[in-house]
Amino acid sequence: MTTKTNPAEAVSDYAPGGAPITGRKVLIGMVLFFGVIIAANMTMLNAALSSWGGLVVKNSYVASQNFTNDVSYAAAQPIQSWRVELSQPAGADALTLRMMDEAGAPLTGKTVALAIGRPTHERADRVLTLSETAPGVYAAAETLEPGAWRAEAQVTAGAGERTQRRSLRLTVPRAQ
Repeated sequence: MTTKTNPAEAVSDYAPGGAPITGRKVLIGMVLFFGVIIAANMTMLNAALSSWGGLVVKNSYVASQNFTNDVSYAAAQPIQSWRVELSQPAGADALTLRMMDEAGAPLTGKTVALAIGRPTHERADRVLTLSETAPGVYAAAETLEPGAWRAEAQVTAGAGERTQRRSLRLTVPRAQ
């Protein structure tokens, strides 16, 4: 005669040990699990909000309407053939813009504004008014932090002349 074994009575090598899983342990595990996820999300949110805002123009539709005119005007500007050099030596407390025409003669009597900022965010953006300190040399008392900067020189000669623009890049070295 064969005897059937009841699965509930099956022999097992399982031996319960340690403390049982209670509701309190499950709650602590869930709180820790979601706490880590929330902390990671908050870190990423903080990094996203403290970096570049992404705004290039306030109204992209209006900007696109003027794009063709702006491109043709920019290509025809005399400033495109000028030699324009933006510099700030390490440790210097002035930002210097040198402007020369095609022949190398200094450009004098210009009104120069310099919109300058970091290429990665808008927090450091500012507009500086440069004054002529020597023939063809325009400067502003401004100390920039080391690193990469983007700038747009806006040059006007006098009343009735359209403002000319030139995009520039500057890398300020670390002071030794």
